[in-house]
Amino acid sequence: TTSGALLTAETSAAAKRVFGIAPLEIFGSTETGGVACRRQGTGEGPSRDWRVFDPVKVEATEEGRLVVDSPFSVERNFVMGDGVDLSPDGRSFRLLGRMDRLVKIAEQRVSLPEMELKMASVPGVKEAALAKLEGPHGPFLGVVVVLDVHAIDVTVGKKALALSLRRSLMPIFPKGTVPKRYRFVAELPRNAQGQVQAGMLRKILESNLVEPFVVDEARTETTWTADLVFDRDAPYFKGHFPGFAVLPGVVQLGLAQHFAESFLRRSFTLTAVKKMKFTRVIVPGERVRLTLTRKAETEISYEYTKGDAACSSGVLCF
Repeated sequence: TTSGALLTAETSAAAKRVFGIAPLEIFGSTETGGVACRRQGTGEGPSRDWRVFDPVKVEATEEGRLVVDSPFSVERNFVMGDGVDLSPDGRSFRLLGRMDRLVKIAEQRVSLPEMELKMASVPGVKEAALAKLEGPHGPFLGVVVVLDVHAIDVTVGKKALALSLRRSLMPIFPKGTVPKRYRFVAELPRNAQGQVQAGMLRKILESNLVEPFVVDEARTETTWTADLVFDRDAPYFKGHFPGFAVLPGVVQLGLAQHFAESFLRRSFTLTAVKKMKFTRVIVPGERVRLTLTRKAETEISYEYTKGDAACSSGVLCF
């Protein structure tokens, strides 16, 4: 059993390949007890439909919140924080996500979890997480995307990929709600329970840091390694050395901290950098390996290499 984020169809299918049967998922809460269940990929109906347990009755408020009348609940007619689309007979429902994830953009009501699932079906997209942002002309959507780097051409640059993805999303999203800001990352920011961290998601969307493409990632308890392909369109290549674009040392340091935070699954404050060396330049479009090694409770070493040649290294203290 697990507690936390919903299982994706991909995870459910992977479990079925291993165990011969898809997991039985149970939806509920501490206050209501078990409410409904589903087993994805059975062919017995839409895989996102939750079947209500026999002793339980459900309905929806005018704004779409799930109301549970159950002998297992701490109180009858308990109003949950989840938005639902109920079947006509009230015996099944489709989750629309937490009500704080139902947003209004351009006079259109948008379920962020539902649109994230639709985005994950777009070729080349592995995962996506949406957030509502405020702009000078009103609220708009930003999206953090995990791409399948083996299914796309990463050399075209993230600007071209964002334009291509936006064109693919126009038929999917309600009119006027297509995301306007795109950030591409190696993985979504999640906590130990597998839930996407809203604060980290907003931090990524509000940052100008352009994460390189991450290829062939591997990790152990003490190390993280991956090949990085630096986007030619990244702003940090402009103006550092006119006529000779190289990856600035401060960006290498910032990216080392960025991936170290992802590796540790928490943010930290950098207090010092020890043994910092720069021995070879990194230019746009190059594939460079970054290795992070946990040295102590508050120290992580980093090293950028091209083949057998070292580019830079140091120890992050936090």
